[in-house]
Amino acid sequence: GRMETAQWIESSAAPDAGKTRKRIYQVLPMGRQELLRWTALPSAPLDLRDEFMVRLRADAAIGPLGLEAELQRRLAQHQEKLAIYREIELRDFPDGRTLSREARIHHLILQKGILFEEGSIHWTQQVLQELAPD
Repeated sequence: GRMETAQWIESSAAPDAGKTRKRIYQVLPMGRQELLRWTALPSAPLDLRDEFMVRLRADAAIGPLGLEAELQRRLAQHQEKLAIYREIELRDFPDGRTLSREARIHHLILQKGILFEEGSIHWTQQVLQELAPD
């Protein structure tokens, strides 16, 4: 709404929206100017702050705290998201197809998500293994 008020974009109901609020967006000339300005600004690096890491440090310092259930919950979430990303990849980026520059960039963004989820799964499995009783 704010971007439409600023005349950066305009939106309309998607033809297949039905009972949903799905909308189609189009960038307007003023929005293109703002996007060019914004993309030229430096961006802050990702700040990986995770309260669970503090809990894990506490486990290391004072002994077993029973973090396995939370780790299993997180593992399941990462596995679910990875499955979704892989479905999108199969649907949108089939092998052997020549992709436009735009599609290649979209694929790279998706690949970053896939790598993140794979790394999170691997790391979580390692922690679960470490916390398992001997």
